[in-house]
Amino acid sequence: MVAANSANVLGHPWVRIRGNDSLEWLAGRMVVLGCDFEVHAPAELVAAMRTLADRAARAAARAQVDGSL
Repeated sequence: MVAANSANVLGHPWVRIRGNDSLEWLAGRMVVLGCDFEVHAPAELVAAMRTLADRAARAAARAQVDGSL
């Protein structure tokens, strides 16, 4: 498993993140950083990102445009 227990700057703009939490947790944390990013590996993290993106897209599609509940 990978998590943000350590982050090493590899040279702008690259950062390697390592740790021991779930990939789903890491995907969620990366999304809320507020900046664009790319995921190259591992394939399981790419899959977790796709799952999260699909979930967010479904939520956005169901959202009320006027903000009412």
